[in-house]
Amino acid sequence: MKNFRINETTRFEFRAEAFNTSNMPPFAQPTSQLNFTTAKFSNISSTKNSNENFGARTLQLALKFFY
Repeated sequence: MKNFRINETTRFEFRAEAFNTSNMPPFAQPTSQLNFTTAKFSNISSTKNSNENFGARTLQLALKFFY
């Protein structure tokens, strides 16, 4: 966040936000298979949809004017 003053009463505020910058997939919970003797015990086979763009990198920029 950065503030830019125009004069005593007006200013701009610039904001930048980044989500999932390392681009790591949000893994879902392990499957409900709780049998210790099988090979698929606690198998994670899917990702969860953490946001509307399915966990991809997201960058938001905003500019606000105060008067």
